[in-house]
Amino acid sequence: MNIDKLKKQKAEFESEIYGAGEKDGRQDAEGLDYKDFVYLAAVKAKADEYAEAGIDAYKLPTLTDLVHKSPCWEWLKDEVEEARESYDRQFDDDLYLAGWLAGVLGVWAEVEQEL
Repeated sequence: MNIDKLKKQKAEFESEIYGAGEKDGRQDAEGLDYKDFVYLAAVKAKADEYAEAGIDAYKLPTLTDLVHKSPCWEWLKDEVEEARESYDRQFDDDLYLAGWLAGVLGVWAEVEQEL
């Protein structure tokens, strides 16, 4: 078994899913309201706090769980479903949403100081 080949394929797959989410997030950011950005920035901060706490991950909400509670989820769930359907193989919602959030917050970081 060629472990290096599998590792490379895994990294490419993860990068592809994350990148698709990030691209979609940057596009979706154009339609978000101030309160959406603030909420999503808080979601990211909370997810980072949980990750840094070192608490058993099974006892904490995931980034996906937190995004599901956001006001954006009503329309975002359809976008995630479309992205999932566009792949002919395994799709990772968590990776996609992490990329999506990075894209949204990347735009937020660019404009936040101007407010």
